[in-house]
Amino acid sequence: MNLFQEDDDFLNMSPEDKLFEIISVANETVVQAELQKIFDKYVVMESMLESQMGEEELEKKLNAKIYDPSEEFRQEKFNFAMTLMSQIASQAE
Repeated sequence: MNLFQEDDDFLNMSPEDKLFEIISVANETVVQAELQKIFDKYVVMESMLESQMGEEELEKKLNAKIYDPSEEFRQEKFNFAMTLMSQIASQAE
């Protein structure tokens, strides 16, 4: 399976778009395992943050980050997408 096409599509896509493309063609078991890890981490982090600041305050802070993203947030999203792509692609059959 060729996860990365030979042309310049990869260079013209955002990391998130490329991640979604890779997820659609990668081994389903690998994708499910990686998504399960993310799901587990998310649930734990959300629970910890809610207990520290309360649900309302957490939602307010999350929305502020998501809907008014800083350069740091965009870079973190980029890094996350690249890392997840790498983890999925490295396990490709």
